[in-house]
Amino acid sequence: MSFLYPGFLFAFAALTIPVLIHLFNFRRFKKVFFTNVRFLQEVKMDTQSNLRLKHLLVLACRLLAVSFLILAFARPVIRNTKNSTLSTHKIISIYIDNSFSMESMGTNGRLIDEALRKAHEIIKAYSSTDRFQLLTNDFEVRHQRLVNRSEMENLIDEVKTGSAVRKLSEVVQRMRDASQNSGGEKNTHVICLLSDFQKSTADLGEIKSDSTEKIYLVPLTAPKQSNVYVDTCFFTTPYVQLNTPTELKVQIKNSSGDDVKNIPLKLTVNGIQKSLTSIDIPANGSVTASLNFTASEAGWQQGEVSITDYPVTFDDTYYLSFFITPRLNLLCINGKETNKYLDALFGHDEYFTFTNVDENKIDYSSLGNYHLIILNELKSPSSGLVQELLRFTANGGTVIILPNPAGDLQAMNNFLAAVHAPKFSEAITVDERIASFEFGSILFSDVFEKTGDKNQIMDLPVVKKYFPVENIIGQQILMKLQNQSSFLSMTENGKGKLFLFSVPLNTDFSGLPVHALFVPLFHRMALLSSGVLPVNAIIGRDQQAEINDSIVAGDKVYHLQNAANKTDVIAAERVSEGKHVISFQNQIKLAGNYELKNGNRTPAIITFNYNRSESDLSCLNKDELDKIISSTGMQNMIPLESGKENLTVSLSRIDQGTHLWKWCIIFALVFLAAEILLIRFFRIRLTAKPITA
Repeated sequence: MSFLYPGFLFAFAALTIPVLIHLFNFRRFKKVFFTNVRFLQEVKMDTQSNLRLKHLLVLACRLLAVSFLILAFARPVIRNTKNSTLSTHKIISIYIDNSFSMESMGTNGRLIDEALRKAHEIIKAYSSTDRFQLLTNDFEVRHQRLVNRSEMENLIDEVKTGSAVRKLSEVVQRMRDASQNSGGEKNTHVICLLSDFQKSTADLGEIKSDSTEKIYLVPLTAPKQSNVYVDTCFFTTPYVQLNTPTELKVQIKNSSGDDVKNIPLKLTVNGIQKSLTSIDIPANGSVTASLNFTASEAGWQQGEVSITDYPVTFDDTYYLSFFITPRLNLLCINGKETNKYLDALFGHDEYFTFTNVDENKIDYSSLGNYHLIILNELKSPSSGLVQELLRFTANGGTVIILPNPAGDLQAMNNFLAAVHAPKFSEAITVDERIASFEFGSILFSDVFEKTGDKNQIMDLPVVKKYFPVENIIGQQILMKLQNQSSFLSMTENGKGKLFLFSVPLNTDFSGLPVHALFVPLFHRMALLSSGVLPVNAIIGRDQQAEINDSIVAGDKVYHLQNAANKTDVIAAERVSEGKHVISFQNQIKLAGNYELKNGNRTPAIITFNYNRSESDLSCLNKDELDKIISSTGMQNMIPLESGKENLTVSLSRIDQGTHLWKWCIIFALVFLAAEILLIRFFRIRLTAKPITA
């Protein structure tokens, strides 16, 4: 046992005062004359021992009362040598998990409100001379400095839930950085983590041990952990066509231990409800629902998929955006005359703007205005065309290459190598037939009817002559001949695709131009080129996005705007290798579809969604926390049970030991009361003796 203020022990010298009072009885006696002196002597002798006993008891009570009062001022403490921190100067870092999962209802209300109360209890356990740091998932700059206790209380009151998600190892490292940058002498660092300790973020095993710090874990858990949320959604086709039925797949998960039934699922596009259904989800399972709709407007579309679920609601809505091209611009670059089959397919369809141009009359500056470029039997492609095609495919364009039977094979192969496509060999005359398709490719998805044998398609085109294609890394063979040679292959460059046929559209080489497969095959490749890729971002994780914008901004400024959230932030923009990259650097805090404005133009709709890692409410319980601590050997990591005891008391006992001053006050009062009772009720009764004559 030790004393916080041992100087008060010198006050034990005051115990001499009641002793002196006892030794020198300052009572004044009054003389009373009696006739029978012998009788008075007998009374004195009979009461002297009782009076002495009373005085001794009163003296003992006074001495003990004063002694315990002195000990109370000296503050006796029984220290816990294992967990006590010896440094008199401390830095107390408190982390409050303010993620959306802390909106769950605990036994005492919302978990975030309970965390704030516990944070106030923690700071009361330490001295006003200690320094404090508050940290949340937002990683605000103002939380990187140390403050006094009064400022800390104000910072705690300002904490609100937000969309940011952090690993606990990141949080602890940031706290250590603030402690190390504080300067001055080496202080004892106390870290308090108030969280629900979700399994997705509580990477306690990644925290390295440090002998100069103590880490207290304060778990805050809800009695019933349940949540139903929209995990993701996607279209079954790589594009959405105007006035054409479209299917949207929505994946919904249930993280609770109970089945949920009749959850309403709604799709809204541009503020108009397009589809509605209800779903059933098994316990701790997921389902994929289908929503069908028809888009009636061209351009950017803003959609949202929503369900109804309580109490965790941040993940009940999933935002999406997509672009519908009103018309597709197709360019056919011809090495000789135009191709009548391509003219017949695209030249009379109002959805396509089909342009033919001679190989020697290409306007390179206009290539970016097209969605699909067809290279039809080029004779001698130039190096300028190579560079423009690389830029075109990198930005998401699609290129179809048809070989020239009479062209220079070496020149063609040099061109193919430059655009990262496989090379041709000398043409082979052989009686072959298309034998198989790569049905897993997006090119043939939902094109053919499903049968028992997916390669059993009758009357496939015959091939009389073809150019064998070499195999390269990254090549995907979409159609094969019976001898396993490639008939149609695809390679990717950036966001774009390059399709390479081993035959020209000529009936002397194959029956494809007059076969029923020709129309859906080329129509599909054209439609695949229609999409402007959506730009999706996760709040708190993604800091930038690449957009399709062929116009250099110049002095104009990009704005991210959302009318519903009343948000308008300036986004930084840079151009790298012809690509426009927009940086928003954690300026977006609310999920939604944000219009990217550059003057009066809208180059893109950027969709921001909350991080779904917070949606799974599975948390570490006390046994799991103890197991992780024991397995990692973190002796300085101590879990606290927040519900049983006030944290001020718990931390004071752990950090400083068991304080005994309250017991000293109680004992002092007890002995003072005993003294009063002795004086008030301890009476001496005289016993009369018979007097003999």
